Amino acid sequence: MSSETLPSTPMQQRLSRHWRELLGIEVIKQGDHFLELGGNSMLATLLANRLEDELGIHPTIADVFNTLEQLAVLCEEMVEEQGSPAAPAGAPAL
Repeated sequence: MSSETLPSTPMQQRLSRHWRELLGIEVIKQGDHFLELGGNSMLATLLANRLEDELGIHPTIADVFNTLEQLAVLCEEMVEEQGSPAAPAGAPAL
């Protein structure tokens, strides 16, 4: 997968929105790495907390230190394993 590819799955788009907000970057690509874009442990903790609140999953800080594409796959697997809803009732659509 090219690092120039924009987020295409709903999970990639959800994560991209959070990365843009937390990192202050306008465009996030699938191959972009959280740390390489300026992410740190504090921002990773904030992201992990958001994902827990929204999806009921518990990614570790180490999980967040990944590419957007890799983190999206991991989050999708966690949602499937835990039987968590893709979006809580009343959550805004992406």
